[in-house]
Amino acid sequence: MWYIEVYELDSPVRKDYYVRARMTKEMLDLINESAIQLGLSQSEFVRQAVWLYVLILKGEKRIKIRNAKRKTKDSPTKGS
Repeated sequence: MWYIEVYELDSPVRKDYYVRARMTKEMLDLINESAIQLGLSQSEFVRQAVWLYVLILKGEKRIKIRNAKRKTKDSPTKGS
């Protein structure tokens, strides 16, 4: 699961989106290969992909993704 924080640039209020995906090994390999080709970390690649998805979906140009990280049981995203 990927945890994504989305901020509207004209508002101090944070909107959180949780991106959940079940991926096959082939899909994970494609993400890793694409990230390497672009010189990005896996987290940065996913952050940019979600950012583009939000822009396309909402047609919104005043949105910025502040954080994207992979959530695991050992690394909580809140209260740490």
